[in-house]
Amino acid sequence: MDRLSHLPNSLLSLRNWVVLPVFCLGGWLFIAHQCVALAAPVPELIARVESKQRPHGTKAKSQPSLCTNGEQVVFSCQIKTSRKMLSLCSAKNSPDDHNSLRYRFGRPGQVELVYPKPGASVTNAFRYRRYTRPLVTYLTVIFETGGYRYEIHQNFNQEEKPSVNEAFVSVLPLGTASGVTATPTELHCHQSTQGSLMKLEDLGFVPEEEAREP
Repeated sequence: MDRLSHLPNSLLSLRNWVVLPVFCLGGWLFIAHQCVALAAPVPELIARVESKQRPHGTKAKSQPSLCTNGEQVVFSCQIKTSRKMLSLCSAKNSPDDHNSLRYRFGRPGQVELVYPKPGASVTNAFRYRRYTRPLVTYLTVIFETGGYRYEIHQNFNQEEKPSVNEAFVSVLPLGTASGVTATPTELHCHQSTQGSLMKLEDLGFVPEEEAREP
């Protein structure tokens, strides 16, 4: 029998850093192995719990992305208002993963934007920010190209009611006239996403720690 099949739904839908240790300390010894994950990113905690719910022998359904066969998905999602997607991809098994990161936007077979362009230098092409506190994680990737500033956001906030679990890209024109405030365009993702922006740390990106909530 699945060891988690009789747990309450509220436990199976864990979305924070705090609930697991409460249950571990409260005598739920059969999931005590989960306690070692307390320092893991929120998305990884979610993946570990949800993987326990799949029947034995089944695999998570793969989702499309704009990454090529020679790349791995760092983060990818489909935009709510269209069939277009955004994907952050890096080379598989590359000794220089940090410098292989690519952003793509569009549809499979109809990519509208690639950054950096093939052959262009990737060094310092992206900035990565992270803000965390108990129950809250805000992740942001920033780059500029073609006269626009792009910010990819992945936000988790269990302090809000209802809780926040969202991802979107914000596009802001650069070089606006003095005194004119430009309004960014936000394209929100479906809640079902691939990967996590926190995977950038596995590729060697050092986050700019936010001193306060962005």
